[in-house]
Amino acid sequence: MGTTVVTGPGEFPQGVPAPIEIVCIEVTKVYDSCFQADILTATATVSPAISGTVVSGGCTVTGTSCTLISSTAAASPPNPPPPATPLFFNLTFNVVVSGTVGVISSAGLSTGSFQVSQLKTVTLFAPSGVSTQCEITADCQITSISGNTVNINIDLCEVFKTVFLAQLLVPAYGFCTPSPCSVSPIVCPPVPPPQFPPDPPSYTGTGGWPT
Repeated sequence: MGTTVVTGPGEFPQGVPAPIEIVCIEVTKVYDSCFQADILTATATVSPAISGTVVSGGCTVTGTSCTLISSTAAASPPNPPPPATPLFFNLTFNVVVSGTVGVISSAGLSTGSFQVSQLKTVTLFAPSGVSTQCEITADCQITSISGNTVNINIDLCEVFKTVFLAQLLVPAYGFCTPSPCSVSPIVCPPVPPPQFPPDPPSYTGTGGWPT
């Protein structure tokens, strides 16, 4: 079994060289964060009217936004005792997703758009001075078509953060130096990509087939 090396402040794991300096850098420090997966539903009315047989359809998310709309003090954890100034807050965000849909039927291409929003409240450590960030990743799928109405499911991944632009002391090993750029030589004649099943023997042009 390997030996576990426990390090403390100012110590480095075994085998890691000591830094050559301690530097002050300006970074966005994350004070707290959380994520959640959600599913939203939306509808879109397409035009021109769908007629005959539906051949195919698709959905694309074209934009997302996330805006903090309210912040209220939340109960602090019981241990240690809560400070006089609240540190935890219930943060409510308005999450908006917009997109387009397209349906191909016997009448040709019918298109439409949608926009849906939801209020999302999370509890985060948010001492005075921090700001908030949220990152929204979304994808959508058509679930059904009724007349000219397209029903849509939207899969969301939401990440919420409290952040602060801070100056931090970190160990450093000097500056980063880029390596020289390299350019791959041109392959002449071009080599075709492999195929499956494997290529049969190729004629070399030297008087016979390889054995």
